[in-house]
Amino acid sequence: MIPVAIILAIVLSGALGILLMYRQAAAVAAHREHVPDGFAGWISAEEHQRAAAYTLARTRLAIAETIFGHRPRGALAFCLARFALRVGGAIHGSWYFPHCRRRRGVRAG
Repeated sequence: MIPVAIILAIVLSGALGILLMYRQAAAVAAHREHVPDGFAGWISAEEHQRAAAYTLARTRLAIAETIFGHRPRGALAFCLARFALRVGGAIHGSWYFPHCRRRRGVRAG
């Protein structure tokens, strides 16, 4: 039950992050043509549009990284393999928690 709750929390966290990034991108796209009044004297319309285009590109990349990870092929495959081994019982706590070895009667080291 606990691994399911952890996976659900990770998925919901990623989905919420993607939703917020999407909303930010929509707000930037909706207001990219007009320079805000507080910045009208400091930046030109062309600079504002260039900054909006950069923000949209950066947001698209952040969404892709959230979905696929920094290394799309390796990261997802590694996580899935580790999860399968962990749930399947091939990986257990005794190799990275030495105190578990002592309790189970297996000598550490």
